[in-house]
Amino acid sequence: MSAGQEALSGAPGTRAIARFAAPLVAGSLITQATQFLVVTVLGSLGGSALYLRAVYVPVAFLFLAVNTGVGITLQVLTARRTGAGQPGAIPALLGSVARLGLLAYLVLGAAVVLGAGPLAALMAVPEAQRPAFTGFLTLMTLVSPLGMAGELCAAVLRGVGATGRSLLMTTASAAVTLTCLTVLTRGPYESVHALPWSLALGGSVETALALVLLRRRGPFPLRDIARREPGTLRPVMAIGMPVAASVALLFVVEFVLLRVVAPFGEAAVAGFSLAYTVQAVFIVPAMSYASSVAILVNQCRAAGHPAQARAVMRRGAALIGVCYGILTVVLTVAGPGAVDALPLDGATAAEAVRFMTLVGPTFGCTGLALVALGVMEQTGRGLVAICMNTLHFGCVLGIGAWAAHGEGSTDGLYAVLAIGAVIGALVSWPMAWRLVYRAEDAPAEATVPPRRESRPAAPDAVRGGES
Repeated sequence: MSAGQEALSGAPGTRAIARFAAPLVAGSLITQATQFLVVTVLGSLGGSALYLRAVYVPVAFLFLAVNTGVGITLQVLTARRTGAGQPGAIPALLGSVARLGLLAYLVLGAAVVLGAGPLAALMAVPEAQRPAFTGFLTLMTLVSPLGMAGELCAAVLRGVGATGRSLLMTTASAAVTLTCLTVLTRGPYESVHALPWSLALGGSVETALALVLLRRRGPFPLRDIARREPGTLRPVMAIGMPVAASVALLFVVEFVLLRVVAPFGEAAVAGFSLAYTVQAVFIVPAMSYASSVAILVNQCRAAGHPAQARAVMRRGAALIGVCYGILTVVLTVAGPGAVDALPLDGATAAEAVRFMTLVGPTFGCTGLALVALGVMEQTGRGLVAICMNTLHFGCVLGIGAWAAHGEGSTDGLYAVLAIGAVIGALVSWPMAWRLVYRAEDAPAEATVPPRRESRPAAPDAVRGGES
């Protein structure tokens, strides 16, 4: 057997990749469901609670961008160290990235709290609601770092290959948060302020559970978290910044789309928002799947096996293509009917069905494009990915707004969204193929010496039952 064939024989197969990715995809779905249930619980407190949470959402996206940026950076660095056989460096990496993330949170949090008044004015919060908005904003800002701590610990578990344990953390945090929120809002603390305290408890439990799981997996000296790992700032800027920018860009896109649809009436906005939420549930797992493929690619590269990294990329692309192909067919056939069966007024239902009919068949293309861009972001090509994403959405939104105005209906916008999704998939995967699949030298290999074992950690972790 040749050296190339030996390398390929050690790469994870399609089933192994699916087992490795399944916990990450399930975790993203649990997170989506938790957000929906939080809204349901707060709805029992009346419209004021839902309103305060709604006006806080734009600020939440800023914290989410920081959280995602540092989390993905740590996940990538952990995967590289694991593949290179250097697990002893991981505690210091966790501490170094956490300190950078905390610094970003402090700066952002101070700006948010000090600017609460202008923010309230910008979002047209009524004068009577501004004191409640400021108090809620301050509490949410104070507890946000606890969520970041849990996310960073989960990123370490994902990076070392323990995706099943990261799912356990996500499930436990969601369960604690929802239980605490339900108890508080049914008891004497019947207020929207129950949400930040519930999130704080959920984040604390997630962090504590993660440290226990890391210690049980192998040597993980907690004292090393205080040790500084040199050269951490550069990957945070190179990997974390483009990822954070992608999160912020998705918020801007949704905001602009709502502005484009708004002139067509409240029913159009309501129907579009409902259908867009369905699309989000459909494509959000793509981001988690991209992380799982990128983890395996980074581990294989750092172990000195670029042929195995290419095999993971090829098999991962085939698997997600088949899955989204099947899901798209099911959604195209059953989606409009399912939306039409919901208890909605006629105009809202008609708008949602129109979106599902025109854009629904291309949801799979959007998912495929997100996977390609996500893998690029997490394998050192983040700047290219964010530039492609910005150019794509800029063209789609500009042409879509023009088409909607010219047609005098949302049909023009939806047609452009559908065409844009197809073009995005056709452009993003060849680019990812060229930059990631065909890359002979990974950035990680230049900075992390490969270990001497003949196999990378990723296949062992997958076969070892961590997922």
